[in-house]
Amino acid sequence: MNLAQREAIQVFLRQVMATITNIRLYSSDHPQVEHLLDLALPSFEEAIGMEHSLSLLVVNNELVLQDRPLPQSLYSQHFQQLLIERGIGHLKLT
Repeated sequence: MNLAQREAIQVFLRQVMATITNIRLYSSDHPQVEHLLDLALPSFEEAIGMEHSLSLLVVNNELVLQDRPLPQSLYSQHFQQLLIERGIGHLKLT
């Protein structure tokens, strides 16, 4: 995975966390939620590149992508905590 894809993952995580925050406030079909999902899709597509999927693991309280920890950011930490709270150790997005 190249640097641009790793940066796109960070953008995707930021957009996903913003979407989750809005879903907690509004319904899932609220225009703001739909808008945020529309923003997240291009960064997800850039992040997966030609691989067709993206696998995130939580290992030793770190978010790992392709055997390498993702750089810590506010959004990746919140996403990681969300996974841990729900007992999710592996998430594959296609």
